[in-house]
Amino acid sequence: MSFFTSANRMVVTDVDGTTVFDTNERLFTVTNGPLQGSITLPTRTATRTTAANNSVNVNTNHTITAVNASANTVRGAFFVTAPSRGALLNLGWFNASGTYIHLLEPRFPALGTDTTNAGLPSIAAYTFVASGGSLYLNEQCRLESNPPTGGSTTLTLPGATFQYYLFAGAWV
Repeated sequence: MSFFTSANRMVVTDVDGTTVFDTNERLFTVTNGPLQGSITLPTRTATRTTAANNSVNVNTNHTITAVNASANTVRGAFFVTAPSRGALLNLGWFNASGTYIHLLEPRFPALGTDTTNAGLPSIAAYTFVASGGSLYLNEQCRLESNPPTGGSTTLTLPGATFQYYLFAGAWV
């Protein structure tokens, strides 16, 4: 292990020369937190008839709270509950440092072998974002119901509840 200092810099290396600390690397500074609570999103429903396709296409920020204006990073964890839909429900706490994919649904999922309409037209993705002095839960949801053979079809994504324990901050 070695320790090196020079004007405005410290570097610590491991025995094999790997840098383990360098003051030239930015460090995460928490400006707000812990931020605790929950947010419930609305139910989304896509419908389709032989004459019309009313899909859902949402990209919106749900405001959670005000944070320091310099905050641009979110760290922490969240837990998701919902009445149904989504393979990852009630499986524990997830890392809040990226995008959570709640739903990926192909066309005609019950058929399994239908490749004539292969595709993934329905997705629901959620990301915690700190920007402009606010903490948001960004919702990106695209739902498309299966083409009907007669009458109509629907695809409903029940509103999920996100319980969160977060820290907002910036790399300085």
